[in-house]
Amino acid sequence: MPQTLDLVREFLNTHPASAADTLETIEPEAAADLLAELPVDDAATVAVHMVPGFLASCLSAMTQDSAGRILDRMPARSAAMALRHLDRENRSALVAMIGAARRAHVSLILRQPIQTVAAWIDTQVPALRTDDTVRTARDRLTQVDSAFDRVFIVDEDHRLLGAVPVRTLLLQSAESLLSDLMEAQTDRMLGSLTIEAAREDAAWSHADIQPVVDASGKLLGAIRHADLRRALIPEAAAVSDGDGDNAALEITHMVYLGLAEAMNLTLGQIQNSRNGSKGRS
Repeated sequence: MPQTLDLVREFLNTHPASAADTLETIEPEAAADLLAELPVDDAATVAVHMVPGFLASCLSAMTQDSAGRILDRMPARSAAMALRHLDRENRSALVAMIGAARRAHVSLILRQPIQTVAAWIDTQVPALRTDDTVRTARDRLTQVDSAFDRVFIVDEDHRLLGAVPVRTLLLQSAESLLSDLMEAQTDRMLGSLTIEAAREDAAWSHADIQPVVDASGKLLGAIRHADLRRALIPEAAAVSDGDGDNAALEITHMVYLGLAEAMNLTLGQIQNSRNGSKGRS
C-alpha cells in the first residue's frame, strides 16, 4: 500500500483535475477514504478541482476533524462552494473546524447570495496601506493563495484607494513607498452586483482580475474572469483545470494510465479494508 499510495500522490499532484475526474466516478465514501489517507495538502490540492456537490458528499463521509483540515488548506471561495451543498447544521459544524483566519474568509463568502459577485470572490487579496514599502508588498504577494497582477491600496477603513502593478514592484527599490507608486483604481465591482450583470462589464476587456467593494467602497476581495465564468455554470466548470483544453486532459489520461490504475487499486484496497472493519465490528 505505501508504494502504491506514493504513485497515487504523484498522479494527484501532477494532474489534480484528472485525479478529481477519476474520484468522481466512485462512491463519495470511497473517495473520502482515499483523501483521508493522503497528507492534507495533497488532499486539498485535488479537492479544489472536484465538483462542489461531490466534494460536499466526501466531506460528510469523513470525520469532522479530517474535513476541517482539508477545508483549511483550500482557497476560501472553493471551500465555501462545497459547504453551500451541506445542510445548515453540517455546514456550521465544518466551518467551526476551520482555522480562525481562513474561517473568517469562508464565513464572509457564505453570507453572500449565490448569484452575486461577492459569493465568488477571492477574499485573500494583497491589500496594503500607502505608507507600506515595496518590500512589504512583495512579501504580501507570497502569502496569498493565488497569483495577482497588482496589489491593492486601502485606507485605514479598508476603502479602496488605488493599486500598484506587480511589474512596478519588481522594478522599484525595496524601500520605495507605495504612496509614490500608486495608480488610480477606477475599475471596481460592487459585491451586490449579479454575476450576469458583471459578465457585461467593459473592464474585462483589459483586466482579468477586478477588485470587489461594498456600498461604502471597502475592499471585500477580488473576482477573476475565470471564476465569473465558473459562477455562470458552477457544476459543469468546477471539474475543469482552467485551461478549457479537453484534448490535453485526454492525453493526460493516456500518459498517466498506469498511475490512474494505481489509484484505482489503492481505492479498492482502502474499500476492502473499510468493509473488513465493518465486518469485524
